[in-house]
Amino acid sequence: MTTVNILILSLSILTEEQERARTRRASERREAEMAKTAAAQMETANKAARELLAEDELFTKGYWICDHNHRFGEGQYRSPQYCWVCESRLFKWVPGR
Repeated sequence: MTTVNILILSLSILTEEQERARTRRASERREAEMAKTAAAQMETANKAARELLAEDELFTKGYWICDHNHRFGEGQYRSPQYCWVCESRLFKWVPGR
């Protein structure tokens, strides 16, 4: 093999490696941007949910009633297991609006 052929071969190998590295870096940048976007979207959704639970009268002024119409658990948006007055099972959430 001549020196020129060796140089051409080595340059073509180097070019292929550079192309693979460039493709890999571009892929890593895209993945990083997608992760950053997803994190921002999750943070926005979490912030909106926290504001809704903290400020919306639907949750803060709502209450639970049991089958005997006992009113309790005002502002408690998680369902209790039973009525604290008569210990019957719950069946209805009454929103605060």
